[in-house]
Amino acid sequence: DPAAGSDVLGKSLWLSWTVALPLVVGGAIVAPDVLALLFGQDYRAGGDALRLLLISNGLFFLHTALFNVFLVKNRIALDAGIIGIAATVNVGLNLLLIPKLGILGTATTMVITEGLILGARAMLVARWGWRPPLLPLVKPLIAATVMAAVLLLLPPDVPVLARIAAGGLVYVAAVALLGGLPAALRTRLGPA
Repeated sequence: DPAAGSDVLGKSLWLSWTVALPLVVGGAIVAPDVLALLFGQDYRAGGDALRLLLISNGLFFLHTALFNVFLVKNRIALDAGIIGIAATVNVGLNLLLIPKLGILGTATTMVITEGLILGARAMLVARWGWRPPLLPLVKPLIAATVMAAVLLLLPPDVPVLARIAAGGLVYVAAVALLGGLPAALRTRLGPA
């Protein structure tokens, strides 16, 4: 039933989006500082590659939610074809981009590959009549924007772990204040 399935898919996309978005947005802002903290100042330059890898992870979160439709429709072979094409594109792009861009080439390839999978899965899901509600994704997007503003406004001398904690708290509070949590979760978190 595409109508009932669309509702369930919408909830799955909401969860994927709500979890991935702060990791991608917040991670992109603090990426160089995280690398410097974990591996030393020499690794700070890898911040751009980490940003791209975070974006590819966000795309992965979304297209993984769409994979459930392929399971329900018993179209695993079709999805394997999508993955096979994406893997072929990945290898080709790596051969092309790594010699020119190094680690940025690899990270760029990951974004393109994950985007290809997301686009193909979304196109087929839409063709099958599944129309998940996308409006609930706006509130986490607003919350991530607020979080990004806070992270960018914090002085650079604030330790990166404190900035990550502040960003996470701001994001969760903003999602909750905007009413972006599903009713069932709000009920569980609310007063007994």
